Amino acid sequence: MCNTYDRLDQRVVEVCDATYELLPWIDEDLPARVLAAVRADGYGGDDAEAAAEAVCLRIARRRAVDGEPHAFPLTVEPLLALRDDQETNARWLTRVAGFYTSARLDTIEKALTTTKGVKVEAA
Repeated sequence: MCNTYDRLDQRVVEVCDATYELLPWIDEDLPARVLAAVRADGYGGDDAEAAAEAVCLRIARRRAVDGEPHAFPLTVEPLLALRDDQETNARWLTRVAGFYTSARLDTIEKALTTTKGVKVEAA
């Protein structure tokens, strides 16, 4: 029987694995563009970082589901800012998840996605 910590550990690993699978759909410059856009929208500090990770995941997931081709970034960096502490990671993933479902980020996501081959920058 799994205890709560084991289940938490398993869930964090599953989320990280799923995020890794989405990396091919993240343009190399997307994390920096998203971070700039969420900061321009008023997010700061850790909220900006968590919101940016959430938007990158939303964009990558949509691209994967829509069958878009891979972005083929020159470098592949982990997207989530995780540490060696599972409880800290669980708190961070909870924070990212809260932003992932935020309607406020819809506009930022739409502004940063490719429309008809033209990249539109966030205001």
